[in-house]
Amino acid sequence: TGKSAASEAERSGYGPAGRQDGQVMVTGDAEPVLDNGLVRISVRPDGALRLESRDGTVLDGVGRLVDGGDCGDSYNYGPPSGDVLVQEPEVVSVLVAEKGPVRGTLEIDRRYAWPARLDPDGSRSAQLERVVVRTRVELLHGEPFARLHLTWENRSSDHRLRVHVPLGRPAATSNAEGQFAVVARGMRPEAGTAGEYPIPTYPASGFVDAGGAGVLLTRATEYELLEDGQLALTILRSIGMLSRNVHPYRDEPAGPQLETPTAQCLGPVEVSLAVMPHKGSWHDADLVAAAERYRHPFVHRTGTGTRTDLEEHLRTDPGEGLSGEGLSVEGRGVAMTSLRRRGDWLELRLVAETPADTTALVGGAGAPVTAARLCDLLGREGQTVPVHDGVLRLPMRAWQIRTIQLRTERQSPMR
Repeated sequence: TGKSAASEAERSGYGPAGRQDGQVMVTGDAEPVLDNGLVRISVRPDGALRLESRDGTVLDGVGRLVDGGDCGDSYNYGPPSGDVLVQEPEVVSVLVAEKGPVRGTLEIDRRYAWPARLDPDGSRSAQLERVVVRTRVELLHGEPFARLHLTWENRSSDHRLRVHVPLGRPAATSNAEGQFAVVARGMRPEAGTAGEYPIPTYPASGFVDAGGAGVLLTRATEYELLEDGQLALTILRSIGMLSRNVHPYRDEPAGPQLETPTAQCLGPVEVSLAVMPHKGSWHDADLVAAAERYRHPFVHRTGTGTRTDLEEHLRTDPGEGLSGEGLSVEGRGVAMTSLRRRGDWLELRLVAETPADTTALVGGAGAPVTAARLCDLLGREGQTVPVHDGVLRLPMRAWQIRTIQLRTERQSPMR
């Protein structure tokens, strides 16, 4: 969906776009700070981040890494008998890569010494592997969250790496987006199958939120809400067995005891996520829209003209050739889950991921809707839905899933 950063910020409840209309400013070299008027980002001595939103919510210690052993398998995490947690980096360096005004970027390198493997007695080995984790921190024009991209070379086996995000306020409940729903969970582990020791780790798809700390995701991720007021997200599990016959958290094997050497994930690793500090609940902050925006990457191209050329173009031909907006879907808590062709129609599936009734707005200037009709999950045609001024206004109940078929003036918005 095509939306301007400034208007998106206002629609999301963050008010006018703040510093110079939401532009990114980078101050300081030795201790750089990113600020776009919606969120301010600084780097702590340990390489973790301090995030402060314009509403005063502070997340201090975002991105701290905690590495521990894992004697489990592809089914279940297993704590080793002699675990050693590595939490502090040996060396930290910070580089300002981009200074705005559209995007500000920091590159933070942290060197760690992680045990190389588990010894036969189940303890982590004395042999260490030194690994540099690079965190690329991006703050974009008009966005109320920080984008993090972590890269490193995994040289250790049988371990679990988690990234920690501190809460902005105490919370005993987390909310995680999943399949057509947002699930609330407490801190106690939910009962597992017979013979398994339950642990309070849960899945999240689009986002997980607790205590004013919203974490936006690009893939299904395991997380845990810790007693000390932090979210811990698993970003790597290195394991060498499909199933273990002897497992600390399971009475019986979950499957055959087969070696899975490639599941150690040795080699280059990349993980991306974003962190959004906010007041109120996840639906007050409209994390559904924030997660949707995060999953659509920032698109940019290097220009070939001069600034004078651009100013002249905007003066003589404003808007022409500058807009790439196509079919848009808006509405508080409304998420698009699929869009495909069905003969001469476009078939769109929406879900209202919100505890309150809402309205989906489909169409817009980029691709005005000319006709629309409801259909069921199998695509069977239903009643016609009225369209006004190129926009379909579709009422949706809380948590409702609706599928519609539509035609637009531009019948090629899928790109």
